[in-house]
Amino acid sequence: MSFVVDQTLCAAHQLRLLVEKITVDRHGGIVLTQINRNLVTMAACVLATGLLVSSSHAKKRKDDNRGCQGAIEIAVPDAKNRLQVVPIAQFEQSQRVGVHYDKARRAARTDVLKCAYYSFIQSSAGKPESAKAYKAFKKKFPGVQQGQLATLCKTPKSWQKVGGRNAMTIEATYFQHFLHGYNTPKKRTVEVRLRSWGTNKNCVWDSKGKGYQVLGTLTTQPIKKAHEKSRASIRDGKIAGQKVTFQFPMRKYRKYNMSKKAEKSRMRIDVKAQVRTGKGAYKSSAFAPLGRGKKGPANELLRARKEKYVGCGRHAAQHLLDFQGHVLPMHVIGNHVKLHKMSMLATKLEQKINNGIRQKPVIPKDIRTGINNILSSNKESIRIFRSTKARKDNQKAIREHIKEKGPIIALVKNGAHYVTAMGHWQPLFDARPSLGSFYTFSNGKTTMYPHGEYSLKFNKTSAAIMKAVDNSYRPNTILYAVPK
Repeated sequence: MSFVVDQTLCAAHQLRLLVEKITVDRHGGIVLTQINRNLVTMAACVLATGLLVSSSHAKKRKDDNRGCQGAIEIAVPDAKNRLQVVPIAQFEQSQRVGVHYDKARRAARTDVLKCAYYSFIQSSAGKPESAKAYKAFKKKFPGVQQGQLATLCKTPKSWQKVGGRNAMTIEATYFQHFLHGYNTPKKRTVEVRLRSWGTNKNCVWDSKGKGYQVLGTLTTQPIKKAHEKSRASIRDGKIAGQKVTFQFPMRKYRKYNMSKKAEKSRMRIDVKAQVRTGKGAYKSSAFAPLGRGKKGPANELLRARKEKYVGCGRHAAQHLLDFQGHVLPMHVIGNHVKLHKMSMLATKLEQKINNGIRQKPVIPKDIRTGINNILSSNKESIRIFRSTKARKDNQKAIREHIKEKGPIIALVKNGAHYVTAMGHWQPLFDARPSLGSFYTFSNGKTTMYPHGEYSLKFNKTSAAIMKAVDNSYRPNTILYAVPK
């Protein structure tokens, strides 16, 4: 018996025809014949369909690529000897799928590590720092030829002109100068890290549960000589063999967003950096508020006041008031910025999850009300405004606001945490905004938050929970000072 399988007929249709024949034909012989015929047809249809799908899927898997993302970070000691971590480069490596998706991801992950290590040992364009460094690299990644890496690695093109290690040293020194304000830093050891990620865990390099892989260490090369003795001096010199210039102008904030106490004494430092390479140059800038000295602005950056945890909302309120010149103890702020009772009861259930620390939530409208009460009692001409409007680019809007008008309180981490954005730092060799980091005060700590932390978005679950708690919990929430 021969017949042609119609590929347009699926197995379900063949089964329906089989049932219809059994119902209509009551004579055993005919039914059995028809059953056999339809069973064969149905089996052939299923097989043909399966082969077509398998062939199509195999073709897709063979031609498809899977990649992993990598970010190179530097951990630099600040003026208080606390490590501050910022990303300085981001790249992606991909591998053709071939047989298995996860194998391709793991191969891409290895390429990410390979390229990060190779960049770390490059002291000049295409040349390793030393024969010893290259030998160690070959031992870690046997069979890899130096010439292959130039085409394989998708690390920043700007690094190829000066060498990856030189670029890292320049970025680390630039970041160190920013963290120290007008004070000249000393040479310090910096840890260089690789953080990798992708669509699943096969892209992650995780060393001892830290979430990153340590590539090694390098030493900063601060520029000490200045053209003039004033604090807004220009410093130029050579870092890792490259001509580098740092400028430190001092700027005022817009007075309409400042309290009477802060209008004259609160200033910011703008750090401008430039690296000249042959015919071209790379430029960047960073800014942050200066602390208050006895006779005006201090040499160092404003830092968060270290306090016992009393709720991130209260800490954020304290940080903003400190900037405005109202340095108040936390118990005074707590009298005005009230904790949310309903949320407090809910967080009691989460106490074990949070390492025994019970969260102390404050709803956004109560932060605004509490700070405004303090400002009004001091007869200030500013008030706190809460905004939840949808913006095309939240990070850009925050960066532009805090540079001219002072800090903002932002609701981050899916609405679970308040921080105060004070300043911003951008790498020299990669101008993409996504690599910028915000100088941030969080729960009495001074830290750097990467660009992505300020998306101000809620996922669906958080949005539903927050809305049930209080209507003022909304995505895109920021609070800042405006004229009355």
